[in-house]
Amino acid sequence: MDNLIHKECKSEDTCRQHSGLVSDIRTLYRLLDERRTQTDLKISTIDREIALAKVEMDRRLEGMNEFRAQLEKQTNTFITRNELSLILDKRDAKIGMLESKIDPLQIYTAKDSGEKKWTDYFITTIIAAAVFVVLHFLVLL
Repeated sequence: MDNLIHKECKSEDTCRQHSGLVSDIRTLYRLLDERRTQTDLKISTIDREIALAKVEMDRRLEGMNEFRAQLEKQTNTFITRNELSLILDKRDAKIGMLESKIDPLQIYTAKDSGEKKWTDYFITTIIAAAVFVVLHFLVLL
């Protein structure tokens, strides 16, 4: 700051050209130092806030990672499409086999129920005829 005064001038007071300028420059330097201090303080505050935000972000990400791991563990228990396709194919084959066994049984039961109707009809007719004959002989005697 001393180099702001002319070489010929010994002090600020002796030089009319510099009167007041040096004090203004000193004031500017003081203001710059204050600004530098404020800026450093703001930067350190921002650094602390960034560190806190980073810690909070890490905490959140840790929770998300735990959730992601839980979902991955859960999806590992799910059946895949290929496995489901194989299971459904086996089930369809078993159903087809059972249907092929059921069809003859249905035909047999239908035939049997049809024959049973005729058998019931004949038996009823024979019983009615026997009752008629018995009553006829009982009434005539």
